Amino acid sequence: MAKKKNNHHMYQEQNSGIWYFQKKVKGISNTYKLSLETTSVVEARRKRDEYLKQIEIHGHIPSAEAIDVSGTVVFGEVALKWSEIIKTRIEETTFNGYRKAIRIAEASGLKWKHVNFDEGVIEIQKNLVRGEQGKIIYKKPKTDSSIRDVKLPSFVIEALHEQHKRTWKGKGEDFVFLNKLGRPVHRHTLNHCVITPTLERIGVDTKISIKDTRASYITNSLDQNERMSFIQAQVGHTTTRMIVDHYYRHTPASDDGCQLEKAWNSTSILPEAELAKT
Repeated sequence: MAKKKNNHHMYQEQNSGIWYFQKKVKGISNTYKLSLETTSVVEARRKRDEYLKQIEIHGHIPSAEAIDVSGTVVFGEVALKWSEIIKTRIEETTFNGYRKAIRIAEASGLKWKHVNFDEGVIEIQKNLVRGEQGKIIYKKPKTDSSIRDVKLPSFVIEALHEQHKRTWKGKGEDFVFLNKLGRPVHRHTLNHCVITPTLERIGVDTKISIKDTRASYITNSLDQNERMSFIQAQVGHTTTRMIVDHYYRHTPASDDGCQLEKAWNSTSILPEAELAKT
């Protein structure tokens, strides 16, 4: 009983061992749920006591913001907003670790019945997430924008044909991506068995994880002048604001500012012969 009381308003994340603070404060609509940024229970209790003291004095926590996860927002959008809030208060290595926790829920939850080779699209219908104690949960996304058809380039379709040889067991209910044990794939598996070895093979020492492929898709699409509304639909954002705020600034071009002038110079108002007569 004493242990439970000592850890009041605290819980420990099963996989990482990180301790979290959680408390509903009267007068504040959103529950505070904050990482205590440590695996040490002693340090976690100290930080929790600091938060409780701030609540007692101010009625809220001035140094933190509760994140509203209600309404029609995609998990990725909430995670990005959260990361912008938290990154100014923690070490860079800790921050990068948190961002890696954003799940590949859509890819790991993809079943073969939702892959349309003829049309060149995949249907995002459900996500696969892991709950407490690693329990696998297969469920519908919380927002309508997350349920969508994603258009695939030809090279991805070719890759899926190869994947079909490996994980298709004769049923549409079969998952597309599985580990060696035939279970739904985990991001750590992809990073350890695919991403990291591939980078080493091509001589790239930059640390990249599976989560970075989403950002790469968005920034490369922007760089190739794909319409922003198309990219928004592809990745399941509710608006284009996330793309503008978090990705568009990463796509500079050497000829920025020249496009309108090129368009103007490529068009004559009157034929040159007519101009000469006047």
